[in-house]
Amino acid sequence: MPRFKTEELLAKHTTYRIGGKAAYFAEPANNHELAITLAVARSNALRSCFIGGGSNVLFSDRGFDGLVVHLTGDFREFHFTGKRLFAGAACPMSVLVNQSAEGGLSGLEGLAGVPGTFGGALVGNAGTAGGWIGDIVESVAVLNNHGRVEDLSLEEISFGYRSSSLEGKALISAVLSLKTADKNDILKALSKNLIYRQGTQPTGTLNAGSVFKNPQGKSAGALIEAAGLKGYTVGGAQISHKHANFIINTGSAKASDVAALIEIVRDKVRAESGIALETEIKIIEA
Repeated sequence: MPRFKTEELLAKHTTYRIGGKAAYFAEPANNHELAITLAVARSNALRSCFIGGGSNVLFSDRGFDGLVVHLTGDFREFHFTGKRLFAGAACPMSVLVNQSAEGGLSGLEGLAGVPGTFGGALVGNAGTAGGWIGDIVESVAVLNNHGRVEDLSLEEISFGYRSSSLEGKALISAVLSLKTADKNDILKALSKNLIYRQGTQPTGTLNAGSVFKNPQGKSAGALIEAAGLKGYTVGGAQISHKHANFIINTGSAKASDVAALIEIVRDKVRAESGIALETEIKIIEA
């Protein structure tokens, strides 16, 4: 049986270290336990959501009145067969990036330094202009409402900018198609990407990643900086001095502080440039 908890503090499970209590919290370790977990949620008419590494998400200070699902166990396993990577949704992206490089397999260099889990990266089509994870997906396995595994081919999945049609599905694993390359070249690319991230982003702070999507042909960070909002603070939340598209928790931030900053940014950027910014971060209300 999956492990169920009640009144679990969500701040413990997010990179923001923000969030109230989840009414129910489950940690299924395999497909059978996940099927039971989701069946319990349906039979009790509970809202449910998945959480991986806890990045790219903002839970309400009031918590979540449904069931939060955190995959463990089998969902953290992965293996390589030739140039194909088979991985569970709960695998940390950092592990997959590093292990692929060690095996002389290229394709994940653009995700160096990306936080969170494989499942979250797939749902949000993580990556950079140099390559998105959706570009190398071969197939994705999801658990349907009848507790059965369905394999979705690439043709059955839509990947867009920071988005995919996998949103809302019970994603359990996926297969990536990688390419062989010189190990040293791959490691150099990883190092270069990591150094760039560390030099331009507020690594080492409590943040959830980029808050807004980049409008077509524009940089959200540049628009926010042009609006004079770098360093702007509400309560314990602050727009990063290093990169304006990051809101950091300085130590005492509440979800309401972050939400207030998001609205201030939207209003000021719209007034200054006429551009309506769209959030990349997922805001989950109580």
